[in-house]
Amino acid sequence: MELYLFNPDADMALADNGGHYIAPASVRRMTADLAWLPLWYAAPGSGVLMSEEAEYDFAGQMRQYFPLDVRPVVWNQLPEVSPASLYPWGWNVSLRRSLLKAGVCEDALPTVESLNRLRALAGRDVGLRILQALAGLPFCCGSGVVLLDVQACSDYARRLGSCVFKTPWSGSGKGLLWCRSGFTELMSSRCARIIREQGFLTGFPIYNKVLDFALEYQSDGQGNVDFIGYSLFDTDERGAYSGNRLLSNEAIEQQILHFLPLAAWQQICICLQQELTSCYGWAYKGFLGVDMMICRVGDEENGEYRVFPCVEVNLRMNMGVVARLFFDRFMLPSANGCFRVEYFSDPASLHRAHEADKRESQAVIRDGKLLSGYLPLVPVGSESRYRAYVKVAE
Repeated sequence: MELYLFNPDADMALADNGGHYIAPASVRRMTADLAWLPLWYAAPGSGVLMSEEAEYDFAGQMRQYFPLDVRPVVWNQLPEVSPASLYPWGWNVSLRRSLLKAGVCEDALPTVESLNRLRALAGRDVGLRILQALAGLPFCCGSGVVLLDVQACSDYARRLGSCVFKTPWSGSGKGLLWCRSGFTELMSSRCARIIREQGFLTGFPIYNKVLDFALEYQSDGQGNVDFIGYSLFDTDERGAYSGNRLLSNEAIEQQILHFLPLAAWQQICICLQQELTSCYGWAYKGFLGVDMMICRVGDEENGEYRVFPCVEVNLRMNMGVVARLFFDRFMLPSANGCFRVEYFSDPASLHRAHEADKRESQAVIRDGKLLSGYLPLVPVGSESRYRAYVKVAE
């Protein structure tokens, strides 16, 4: 059996890389609340790993409307299940240790050595090398540096006036240190701690962003990295991921081509795929996403548009792939919607929002396709503080 697992702390565990990593309470809550998310991208006949407290009948409820063939597997069933293949959100040494302890055969798991290589490949310094390989192409912009000590961070911030520092292992807009008001003592302390614990930071100018999007890929580990589609996403004022817009690949590409000539964009895509194949094609098996952004360079009236071709590489499953696969499998090509993951400070607030959405935007489902309305992608339990859902416009 193929077995899927939602472990959203994958980047945090890579950053820690220690023998005693424990996920923060908020992440453990998110893991429990969104445990069923792999239901929407898992292969037919597979299982989704979850805790004993999970709502097991959710898949059965969704099976009434969608062609889903996935069943729940709890951790204490792992010795009996003997999964042939495991597909977590992201691999790390801590997860390997947990699966071994739960009774998974060591032969079914990646080696510690291979996971250490994966950790090195997932660092932002590798993404920076990809950026540097593409930044000289027509209609591209972008630069960045690896910073090995606090003095280098201070000098970089002073030279640019404002910048953003990024921690080595983080994604979805997390791990960003915005330095807009000088290199303060607090910023110095934060940079020093991260460099001491993780080895380096990366630094980037702050750009005038107008559009966030990503190119999603799948690597087979045999030298092939295949493009699977576009992801158009939203971020908050701090740059953290807030959700995806659900559109066809053609519709998203048209938004990109509003800012860039077709020939230039095609050249960027070809060169990016070559770089990804060189970096990851033989060393990594699984999904990966390359975040990009369209930026305005120059003044507001006479400025031109450029693409920042590699903001980061998410060397794991990611929300953009979930959104892409959900659209392609369960929505019509002409549909328009949104995919959101939201946090609430208390379960009551989440339940009020959930019930209001059900009343105001009832789901219309026909022939296994969501035509319009609100669809929760995970069950909303009595203790839930996170929810993931889709809304499709009529």
